Amino acid sequence: LHRGKVEGDRVYTRKLQRLGEYEHRLRHAHLHRRDFREVLRMYDSPETWHFLDPPWEVKSADRYYESRTGVTPEDVFRAVHPLRGAVWVIYNEDDAVAHALCGRGGFRCYRLHTHRTCGRGGRVAYNKLLAVRGAEGRRLTKWR
Repeated sequence: LHRGKVEGDRVYTRKLQRLGEYEHRLRHAHLHRRDFREVLRMYDSPETWHFLDPPWEVKSADRYYESRTGVTPEDVFRAVHPLRGAVWVIYNEDDAVAHALCGRGGFRCYRLHTHRTCGRGGRVAYNKLLAVRGAEGRRLTKWR
């Protein structure tokens, strides 16, 4: 069901070769190669909407990352808690994530039901957890 690191590297190389096709999408983007905490602080203001999609701790993470990311849901909470802007964090549906974010620091958590594709047009249904503070989500199912 998953591509693994070798296929992931091929996809990355193919996209890098077609970078010109993505240029119009990125023309207003700010790309940084810094610690996420530093970037959050750089852009934080009461008008900022922070959207985080951190690496998920899953059993197959070593297939996607050369080593563990070292960023836990608790690290993410500590980084976003002092921010002045609205914050949305999306994660896999997991009790450890819910414990770190839900109901703490003004966060409300919602379950998102979604699909992902998996080879040859197949689809797999799964749930994600969305932690929201500031820009409240609408028509979302409350987490537990």
